[in-house]
Amino acid sequence: MRLRKRQFGRLSSHLSTISFVRLTIEFVLAYIVIGFVFGLIYWGLCQLLPAGLFTFNKGNLCLAQSFYFSFLTQLTIGYGDYAPVGYAQPVAVFQGILGVVVIGVWAGVFVAKWFTSGEKESIYFAKWAGYSIAEERFFVLFVNRNMADLGDANINAVVRLSSYDSVPPNANPPYIGKSAWTFGLQVVPVEDLARIRLGPDDGIKVCLSGTAGMTRCTNWQRYRLAEIYVLPNRDYYWQDKFTNPKFDQDFYAEFQNPMAPQAEPFLQHDFQRDVKEKQKLQQEYPSEK
Repeated sequence: MRLRKRQFGRLSSHLSTISFVRLTIEFVLAYIVIGFVFGLIYWGLCQLLPAGLFTFNKGNLCLAQSFYFSFLTQLTIGYGDYAPVGYAQPVAVFQGILGVVVIGVWAGVFVAKWFTSGEKESIYFAKWAGYSIAEERFFVLFVNRNMADLGDANINAVVRLSSYDSVPPNANPPYIGKSAWTFGLQVVPVEDLARIRLGPDDGIKVCLSGTAGMTRCTNWQRYRLAEIYVLPNRDYYWQDKFTNPKFDQDFYAEFQNPMAPQAEPFLQHDFQRDVKEKQKLQQEYPSEK
């Protein structure tokens, strides 16, 4: 039972991630293969079973005629020039039902992808994430590449650092425009980062979804610690450079690595130093937290 669920999960994941073109090609190939398989079945059983038990109104079919009858049956055209007799009738009925089911499944998956998933590239995450010392929170950058603003948006994220596992409530911004955005996740104090024993699989995972026109777009990204940078703040990424007309041309290059000054790899950053500086500031300005 578990194996079946796992196989179904893999199939579902495959269908949800492939493009519309590849989806159509795979179903057309499957449809053609089914037609040829049944053609071989008709021809083979005509040769093996006694006359009259599995045959056709014009006698046994040759291989070419078997393929012809098979595809006419699967397409539910049924010209009537070849009619099944005996046990060939239930086989032909089963193939006709199978042909309708395959087309129905393709149409259902196609419509489901169109209305629920959208193109994955329409929401594009940067190749890296950040941690802002000023805010003491992780943040991500992404671009809405749809032709319209994203409405009914939903953003959720998980921060997993060893035994530290923080899952905040979902965020529901009113809309996400056609530009680059920076989104801050939950607060993780520098004191916690200084004392946690970090592992190679630790990091954050964020998921974003929204509706652009009639299409529901969804994408998610996982960032391991090696893909996270520490910055003093997020000010650099609030500049107008992320909304200029040239941005799309330099889009992928811009998001490969952080361009802000003082960006430092997370795994190389000294959080003990940040704790000391924070304590020093609190002693100098006790009224401020």
